[in-house]
This record gives sequence, structure tokens and C-alpha cells, in this order.
Amino acid sequence: MQLSQTHVLRVAAASRTSPSLTTSRVHDNSLRSLTPSTFRKRFVKLSSTNLHAIPYAKPSRKHVQLTAASSAAAGDVAGQPTPEEAHASPAFQRTRFLAFAIMVTGYASYYLTRNSLNYVTPVMMQDKALSLTYTQIGGLTSILPVCYGASKFASGVLGARTSPTVLLAGGLIATALVNVAFGFGHAYLWFCVCWGANGALQGLGAPACARFLTAWFAGKERGTFWGFWTASNNVGGFLAPLLAGTAARHYGWRWGMYAPGIVGIAVGLLILLIMKDSPESIGYPPIEPKKTHAAGAKDKPSIMESLTQECLKNPFTWLFAISYFFVYIVRTGVTAWFIHFLIKGKGLDAAAAAVRVSGLELGGLAGSLSAGMGWAQGLGS
Repeated sequence: MQLSQTHVLRVAAASRTSPSLTTSRVHDNSLRSLTPSTFRKRFVKLSSTNLHAIPYAKPSRKHVQLTAASSAAAGDVAGQPTPEEAHASPAFQRTRFLAFAIMVTGYASYYLTRNSLNYVTPVMMQDKALSLTYTQIGGLTSILPVCYGASKFASGVLGARTSPTVLLAGGLIATALVNVAFGFGHAYLWFCVCWGANGALQGLGAPACARFLTAWFAGKERGTFWGFWTASNNVGGFLAPLLAGTAARHYGWRWGMYAPGIVGIAVGLLILLIMKDSPESIGYPPIEPKKTHAAGAKDKPSIMESLTQECLKNPFTWLFAISYFFVYIVRTGVTAWFIHFLIKGKGLDAAAAAVRVSGLELGGLAGSLSAGMGWAQGLGS
């Protein structure tokens, strides 16, 4: 039998590395000293060896753990769903929809407590004990937007560092209590203090909702749900005159403040019970992969650095703020004074005037829903 030199080298190398063949190891410094007869003897002995009895290197525990972790991250572990499968499950979709619904309800309730005074002031002016003038009403209604705008600087940064559930619910309950406290007042100074505090607390709602939307919806669908969320201010704006105006007309101006406050407290408690901060908080994988920071990356910026770099030095923020400024001149003018025009100029009572003012928000609701669907079909697709 003629064997090639390659076969001789391979089998001889195997015999040198096999611990069970120590008696057959080659003691020469070179494999070239093997003769055909010597090789045949060693080959016969190797073929009769139980290869399963040859010991092997057992992997370390650390190696096994790392291998299992990498397989789990890739979704290869038996019974472990991938992130896409987890997010597509009915349980996840049901939880996300319920959390989104209570978030929309919560932000709509902010508008109940924000706009309540606009539909109560006509009845307040009829109270002889208060003796309020139109100048005083104008000053009172101007306090809230000033404090509201100032609070947005701090609340925007606070929203990035606080639980969105706690922030949304806590702000709503606090502003609801301020509405109730307003109803117990008798002095103009008390009204001003309460309404300024209400404006400062109103700034906590939007940052919490933005944080929630970022955590629960991926970029390709976020624009759609963002548009649906913005419809919540139209829903709240539509219900505010119906709730506050009707309560003030039938039960007195104080109940026009109590009613939105009671609703706000109840909804705030529901938010604490139902809303979840993020998918990770209830055991689901994140909706989008987390961005990892490279070695040597800078630490998280401070509050002042975030405010300066992401807000004050961002030209798009200023452009958005200026455009929003002019939108709110029209919106606030209509919601705060149109009801007085209908009462004084058209002879309507407070409840009927409030119902007509609520029609403004129906148009806004259609616009918000259209914007959300337009994003889904355009930029969001």
C-alpha cells in the first residue's frame, strides 16, 4: 500500500497531539525519519484507539455565560421572543393603547383646568360682592400665559429627568387643586396668586407626554400618534366651556371652578394607576435600540448645558416659538374674550355663549387629526 507524504504528516501529527497515544509519540526531531513500515505500525494502533475516550478541553463557565447572553440578545434562545415579536404581541399592543388613551385623557384634562376661568368670569362679574371690572378680568386672564410660558423652560428640562407618569399626574392633580382653591377665594389678590400658580403648573403636562411618546412609539409611527395626541388639547378645549360654563350658569361661579378641579383629580389618580413610563418598566424590550456611548464620551450634560445647547442656541426652537406666539394671540383672544362679546353684544346667557365658543375647538380637532394622518402618509412613512 502506497501512502502519500501528506497522509503520513497528518496522521503523525494526530498521534503526537493525542494524549492517549503517548507510547507512540515520535521522539525524532523531524517527521521525515518515519519509514513506511514504522508508519503502518502506528496507523494500525491509531485506528484501533477509542477516539471517544480522548479527553477534550471543557469550556469555562464564563465562556458559556457569554455565549448564552449573546444568543439571548439575538433572540436565539428557545422560547425567547425577539423584540419585534414582543412588540407585535396583543398584550403589548393592548397595554400601549391603554397607556396612550389615558395620556390623551390626562392632557385633555389639563385644558379643563386651564380654560375654566375664561367661562366663569362672566358669572363672576355678576357677583356684586366681587365687583370685578373688565380691566381686572383682563389682568387676571393674562397672568396664566405669562407664568405658563416661563414654567416651560424649567419643565422641559425636568421632563427629561423625571418619570413621565409622575410628572403628568402630579401636575394635573396640583393644577386641579389650584382650581378648587380659586373657588374658595373672595379677594382679587387671591385670584391672581392662584391663577399664576395654575399657569406655572400647566407647563408640566407637555414634556411628560413628549417623553411618553418617545418611549412607546418608534420614529416611523411617532409623528402619527403625536398628531393624535395634539388633538387632546382640542378635546379639552371643547369640553371646558361645556363643563365650567354650564356649572357656573346653574350652580354659581364657584362650581364652575370646582367641577374641572374634581375631574382633574380623578383623572390624575387614573394616570398613576394605568399609565406606564416605558416598555422596559413592565418587562418589554425598548421600542428602539438604545444608543451606546463610545468609550471616553462625555457625561450627561447638566441642566444649564441642556437648556443652552438644545433650546436657546437652536434656531428651529426660536422659529417654532415665534410662530406659536402669533397663533396664541388669536387663540387666547378668542377663548378669553369671545364669550364676553356674545353675552354683551348678542345678548346670550353664559351657558349658551360657552357652547358657541366650544365650536372653535372642533375645527382645531379636525386640523390635529388631519396633521397626524398627513404625517403618516408623508414624512412619517
